[in-house]
Amino acid sequence: MRLIALLAAIIAGATSIGAAPLCAQDPALVEVVAPLLQAEDAREWRPERFRAGLESPEALVRRTAALAVGRVGDLRGTALLLPLLQDPDSSVQPIAAFALGLLRDTAAVSPLIARLGSLPAPSLATAEEIITALARIGGSTAAGAIAGILDNSLAVSVTEYRDVLVRQAALEAWRLGAAGPARQLVALAQSEDEELRWRVVYSLGRLRTREGGDVLVAALTDANGHARAFAARALTMSGAEAMAVPPEAAVDLLSRAAQDDLPGVRINALRSLGSFRRPALAERLAAAMSAGRAPWRSSPGLPASERGASPCSARRSSGWRGAAPIPLPRWSAPGRPARGGRNGPRRRKAGAGSGERAGGSVRCERYSRIAMDGSSQPACRAGRMP
Repeated sequence: MRLIALLAAIIAGATSIGAAPLCAQDPALVEVVAPLLQAEDAREWRPERFRAGLESPEALVRRTAALAVGRVGDLRGTALLLPLLQDPDSSVQPIAAFALGLLRDTAAVSPLIARLGSLPAPSLATAEEIITALARIGGSTAAGAIAGILDNSLAVSVTEYRDVLVRQAALEAWRLGAAGPARQLVALAQSEDEELRWRVVYSLGRLRTREGGDVLVAALTDANGHARAFAARALTMSGAEAMAVPPEAAVDLLSRAAQDDLPGVRINALRSLGSFRRPALAERLAAAMSAGRAPWRSSPGLPASERGASPCSARRSSGWRGAAPIPLPRWSAPGRPARGGRNGPRRRKAGAGSGERAGGSVRCERYSRIAMDGSSQPACRAGRMP
């Protein structure tokens, strides 16, 4: 079906990105493109067919062949794709970079990095696809390049769009997994660029590093709705544990986020709260939203310019920053009977005394104050008292 649809588009004279209009019913063009699409759909490695397509004088054919090579997934296609990073048609270069990312061949890492700094400078679309390809391929060299873009230590020839490249690197950094540049991301978390901040929060939420815990906690009160939504989505029970955020603090902060002005933030906060599996919490949240503040509805009290706006453009209302917290159980409060389960005494170290439990309560209270006073910096890290 896909082959028929694409052939119909070509015969009808459809255009692709940056391509000139095709001559309708060009049998020579159809004859070249049809075998490429057939090999791609069948995921068959046809080197002679692909090579002929990549050397075609038609940019559309070269783009189609490059994408087919990438989707077939044979690493022998790397050598065929690398020359297209310097293709004379600027619409072919980003497709070649994208296809190299699909192949995930580490042999392409060095040429991709070199292309970022070579002249003539790649187009912005090509540079963005190169960054994504490096993150897809992964490894220490690719991770170093992504980190170099984030901290401005990597020389690139696309100097006029440096801020766009930093945003792209921040968005794709999570793909690097354990090699992800958490330190560079944390350094960018206080940027005045809202577009950059939510991308940093997104990647840190996917990486789940201890360094990112403070950033995600602070992002729940960020002025950017995307940042708040992604922070709320990341602070699940397993995410909070991985990032060393005390569970009581996470529950407290998410409960406040469940009253955010943006539906996306409220929905993500409720989802994450559900991962903590606390029936008593569900009852309290239901009571708090009993006034018709359903998480999937827009807030009628917002100005018309903000209702229905995307999280990226809507301004954060300070409605819940100073609001009284939803009453939540304090598991470590003095006089409360010990609870079992995942975070209960069964998992505590033998011999843990009241000092440790009191320390946990203080840590939770410190994090809770972040939501109440709007401070962007946690008073202390989990497990390290000042």
